[in-house]
Order: sequence, then C-alpha cells, then structure tokens
Amino acid sequence: MLAYFLISVLFLTPIQSAHFRGGTIYWIPVDPTTTSSTVVVTVIQTYLWRLSAVPCVYTGFATSGYIPCVTDCSTSGSYTSTTLSAQTTCISSSPSIDAMTGQGIRNITLTAESHFTIAYQGGAWVTLANDFSGGGGGWSVSSVIDLRRREDGIFNTPPMSYVHSPQYVVLNRTKSISIPVLDVNQGDDVRCRWAHYSR
Repeated sequence: MLAYFLISVLFLTPIQSAHFRGGTIYWIPVDPTTTSSTVVVTVIQTYLWRLSAVPCVYTGFATSGYIPCVTDCSTSGSYTSTTLSAQTTCISSSPSIDAMTGQGIRNITLTAESHFTIAYQGGAWVTLANDFSGGGGGWSVSSVIDLRRREDGIFNTPPMSYVHSPQYVVLNRTKSISIPVLDVNQGDDVRCRWAHYSR
C-alpha cells in the first residue's frame, strides 16, 4: 500500500504579524484491527511559534478555533467542523532561538471507511531571514485521514516523521537535511510531498 507523509505549508497573502513557525498534524487508529463501524483515532497536533509573540504558559496555551475538513468533506463520515479543537499546551520553549512548541493530543471517534483532509490554517508565517517583504504570509498544516480498510483488512497507520522547524541554512551553501520516517505497516511505499510557494 502506498502511504504518504504530507508536509504542507502554503504561503498566501502577507499580513502584519509574523509568529507561526510550522507544525504537524498526525493521527493513528487506537485499534487498527477493529471490526466496528466506528474507529477511535488519536490525533497529535504540534505547532511551533515565535516565543516573543506567543509566550509559553505551561498551564495551557490555547490556539483558537477548530480544525476543519478542507478536502473530500462529503466522505468525512461523522467529522464536523467542531470535532477537533486546535487547543495546545506549551511543552517546550527556547529563548535563545525565540521559539516555543505547543502540542495537543486527543482521541476522536470517526466513521469507518471515511476519508478526508483536515487543516489548521492561518496567517502570520514567521519572517524569513533577508525577507524584506516582512513575512507574515498565510499557512496551512494539513493531514489526510483515511479510514478505508487495507487489503489485509486492517486500518492503515500513517507514517510518522518529524523535522525541526525552522531549518537554518547558509546562503549559497549546500546543506543536507535528514527526514527520519517511521511506518509501522512494514512494506509500505513511503514518499514525501513538498508544499509549494504562492503569493
């Protein structure tokens, strides 16, 4: 089975603020062998912010709103626009690089055989070095949830990867960036798809 790990950050229209540094939305079925008509999945949201704009409050940092369905919503089963909160708790911060990380982990129950894409979207993409336009572009962190059973009768567990954001490189120098990937469904073909820039 072909499994995709989706890295999706989309730049849109510049705005004044610039504090978002990237993130991921990852999910796994709690019991991939269930024969029930509903499936409990654990969704892990991790977002990185500019610490001087978004303070790290260990008792809970709340990003506002919910994670909507953005693609194939007619096959999203029981997922609604308020199924998944965007709230996260600060789990780490680093004043030296002006960064904080917020994470939210929660279980949601979905209809078996549903397949759709969710996305956490907003503005205020952090300003890039030497980007004199001021940064602040729009972004979208998305995840494809696919609860169609595999040929072997179980629900797929998507591959997992983590790349620290942002990555710093020296202008006109080659840098190798390692992207570790783990897929518990052995033998799956794992590929990366890269986001594209637009204005």
